[in-house]
Amino acid sequence: MNDDPRQQRLRQLGHDVKTQLLVVSLGLEALQGLRDDPEEFAQVCQEIRRDGVEPMKELIDAILKTAHAAPGTLPE
Repeated sequence: MNDDPRQQRLRQLGHDVKTQLLVVSLGLEALQGLRDDPEEFAQVCQEIRRDGVEPMKELIDAILKTAHAAPGTLPE
């Protein structure tokens, strides 16, 4: 296995993105049953954004920074 810290970090970030995608997917499935309850629908949308989309944005930013770091290094 490659001991390059950058590659290890990218693997971990990839796993973390999959986890966040699961959060978003489950939230979207929950929305299907809430079409007739606008307040609950809005609440779940807010939770999807807060617990799934926003963390994923941060992960993608971290992936880009890590991918652009010199081999063998991690970004600050």
